[in-house]
Amino acid sequence: MGIVMGVFLQWPIQPALGDPAARSVVPRRDHVVYLATSTEAPVVGRLDGAPMPLVAASPSGGGCRRSWFQVGPGRWICGEGARASNDAPDPPPSLVPDPMGWSYGVTVVRTMAYHSLEDARSSDPQRGQSWSRWQGFAIRAVHRAGGDAIVETMTGQFVARRAVASAPRSDFHGVTLGGDSPPGRLAWVVARRADLYADATSAAVRRARVARLPRHAAVVVQEVQDTARGPVARLADGRWARVAALRLQTPQAPPPGVDVRGRQRWIDVDLDQQVLTAYEGAAPVYATLVSTGDPETPTPAGVYRIWLKRVDQPMGYAVGHPHVLAEVPYVQFFDHDGRALHGVYWHRSFGRPRSHGCVNLSFADARWMFEFTSPLLPDGWRSIGGESDVGTVVRVRGRTPGG
Repeated sequence: MGIVMGVFLQWPIQPALGDPAARSVVPRRDHVVYLATSTEAPVVGRLDGAPMPLVAASPSGGGCRRSWFQVGPGRWICGEGARASNDAPDPPPSLVPDPMGWSYGVTVVRTMAYHSLEDARSSDPQRGQSWSRWQGFAIRAVHRAGGDAIVETMTGQFVARRAVASAPRSDFHGVTLGGDSPPGRLAWVVARRADLYADATSAAVRRARVARLPRHAAVVVQEVQDTARGPVARLADGRWARVAALRLQTPQAPPPGVDVRGRQRWIDVDLDQQVLTAYEGAAPVYATLVSTGDPETPTPAGVYRIWLKRVDQPMGYAVGHPHVLAEVPYVQFFDHDGRALHGVYWHRSFGRPRSHGCVNLSFADARWMFEFTSPLLPDGWRSIGGESDVGTVVRVRGRTPGG
């Protein structure tokens, strides 16, 4: 390969061209990383803007008017927009920014967006851009001027606070599975509530309710009985519920090619139950509710691989009315038609189809999955990917409810 791995473990490193003391390189945010010293080479990711260890440098060329900087084995960035530094990247860069700490908003009326706080305070429509309803974004700050408040987005837009509603981020998260998990099938309540009964007969006829569980409560099902009025389930505590109020997780065998003995990681998406399960080999290790594509824009069944991961990504939609949802968190593309696993801040309908084809997760679940899958995101990178045959396997199976 031409790179000695030990170079990452000791200083001094090979100096940058014209700067023998350079020890790191400071890229711009979203700086593109190439597989070789050419802008025609495959793109393997993007950087966050944090200082990176400088391994080596190469003269300009290959579409770059400045020197090339090497930030890892087969990882090169064009020097345009970057600068060498004499400081070591200490402490090492981390996955920053982290959407888990962001607040989000969504426009609820047509409004104007401005490029500066001064323009926003002027309220002059000639100095702004019209935004429709359902423009979503992460909030950097809220500025107050007299009785008016102005929201600053993460990308530097300024919008009147009165046009923005706080996004309904859900606190829901999935369940870690392992040897100490109780026997039975994991399930969640997806109805507004699940009525509980003392026996199967009472559950079937919905008589003599003894308790209720809220939406998204997790339970363990130990038995399912068919009745003339639909199936009912016995829970681990001995009470009964109607299966129609639940979504059940069912362990599955891996698709062909998964290395079970080597505990290869893979993901199963059950369209019928709207349940995602993460596996290591044949062992389920995590399960949660998702929202896949609705009947009009279903998530297609198939076996895929994650090929691109981004800490956050804007997503635009033309269904219903055109809108853009910015800073969508923890995005993992698994097909080349734009479908991905990702977090959502605009709904809480996990367990029911809701998306335009993607697999929607809560913030906590999206982050868990982002850290579980490959390719792993290196420290200081915003995205990684580009090779479709190396990422974690994602199997989508079944049929969309109502489809």
